Amino acid sequence: MSLRRMAALAAVFLFALAPSASARPTSGLSLVNVGSFATPMDVAAPSGETGRLYVVQRADTLAHIAALKYDDPRQWRAIADQNHLTDPLDLQPGMVLDVPPIR
Repeated sequence: MSLRRMAALAAVFLFALAPSASARPTSGLSLVNVGSFATPMDVAAPSGETGRLYVVQRADTLAHIAALKYDDPRQWRAIADQNHLTDPLDLQPGMVLDVPPIR
């Protein structure tokens, strides 16, 4: 799937004051391709690794991921520790996190 963002949107409406002239509305839209993105899903971990891999999506938080994986958002530290994250707010879309099994 490709993600696009709106680069420009313009709408111009010309209204005639004279009865013999007509109104001609015009509009334009410009889209810019910003690349592909992964769909929210689990990615199977390569053999030999523990846990499962998770692709971070826009607006994800560690607490949200912990709620999805463990049904407990308070377990976010297990994910942070496993991935050596010092700032839990520094998640970027597309990052792949190793989600360990909880003990």
